[in-house]
Amino acid sequence: MYKRQVLARARADTTLGVGRFALARRLDDVAYGTGVWSGAARDRSVRCLLPQWITPRRVSSRRAEPS
Repeated sequence: MYKRQVLARARADTTLGVGRFALARRLDDVAYGTGVWSGAARDRSVRCLLPQWITPRRVSSRRAEPS
């Protein structure tokens, strides 16, 4: 987990140190999760908490024949 934080900080344009950057990322994750859970509670549904499995469409590798 620490390695991901260091790499994310390296890609970000910030002057925060690694520790503060990691803390900010965790707080952002907590805020997002709180919003998801409060929305589920408000709607009285856990549907938004369930994962969605999306299967990719198959793309034909054959080209269309010219008419």
